[in-house]
Amino acid sequence: MNFSGVIKDQRRELGLTQEQLAERMGISVQAVSKWECGLSYPDIESLPTLAGIFGVSIDYLLTGSMAISQVVISDAKETVTIVPEGAPVGDWPDDGVLRVVQYLGRVRLSQETYNPKVAIKLEIPEGRGETHVEIWGSAEIDGDINGNAAAGNSLSCRTVNGDAAAGGSVSCGNVSGDAHAGGSVSCGNVDGDAHAGGSVNCGNVDGDARAGGGVNCGNVEGDVEAGGALNCGDIEGDVREAGEVRCGNIEGSILHCTGDVHCESIEGDIHCNGELIRGA
Repeated sequence: MNFSGVIKDQRRELGLTQEQLAERMGISVQAVSKWECGLSYPDIESLPTLAGIFGVSIDYLLTGSMAISQVVISDAKETVTIVPEGAPVGDWPDDGVLRVVQYLGRVRLSQETYNPKVAIKLEIPEGRGETHVEIWGSAEIDGDINGNAAAGNSLSCRTVNGDAAAGGSVSCGNVSGDAHAGGSVSCGNVDGDAHAGGSVNCGNVDGDARAGGGVNCGNVEGDVEAGGALNCGDIEGDVREAGEVRCGNIEGSILHCTGDVHCESIEGDIHCNGELIRGA
């Protein structure tokens, strides 16, 4: 594919008009039109900006080739190596070692030798759009995720602007969706439900909080179930199952607990094996 075809296809793939692309580039719409008609080419200094908007390499812009560009910055000098499609990638030896390599478009972000006992560290660049992450093993992610994040084993990251799910534990910042884990959930605020086979340790939960172990959190807008002790702020729903209960106000009922209840107030019924201690 020639340059004009690449520009047109990439622009349409992003859903941009010629006017919108021109505005991002700081040029006239007539210039973009000439590029797509093959009547002119952009200034060479504009190519990195154009490639960045489309999320492709400069050589892909010029040739339409799926060859991989490896860019190395050293002493303020940029070296570009073109690797043909299908050729081995990287500067490591052909030694039969399984390596995990991460690319953003055509740019390599990191490389490491695979070890099933060590979590894969993912690099999430700042300022990216919606990005869903799915890992079959464990994931240790350096950055925020603007989408859903799922891992077969454990998941560690910063903010998740979607759902966070893992077969093992989930350790992260705020979660805009649900947080589900076969192990424990340790995070900031959860805008959805927080469910864990182990314990739940988090900030406020806008949905239900359910754990096979203890629940330690802020306010909960839904119901709470805990296989162990419950320590939280106010609960707008019911406490369906818990050990000892320590909380603020409960707008619903305590349907079952095996320990004492230390709460400011309970609007509903109380069914517990222990004592009720108000205001504690």
